[in-house]
Amino acid sequence: MFERNGILVSACLRRWAAASHWPHLAPMALAGAGVAVPNAAADVRRAADWLTDSPGGTGAIREIVEWLLREAGRWEEILAHFGTGARP
Repeated sequence: MFERNGILVSACLRRWAAASHWPHLAPMALAGAGVAVPNAAADVRRAADWLTDSPGGTGAIREIVEWLLREAGRWEEILAHFGTGARP
């Protein structure tokens, strides 16, 4: 368990598992919910509770983290920590 910017990372990891290939099916089953990327294996996509919009390797984890922070009501706080969040 570790904390980064006020977020208990282990709390997120205990509840969610991101997956793309069939060896990830067991961790998905043990987690509270599974997330798959659109380019994941078909069996993994079927087992997932949520599919990201971003394919693996193109921002899927960022998408998951943003969703978790928004759901926790922490998104604005985190953006404020890093600045406006606006891209140049």
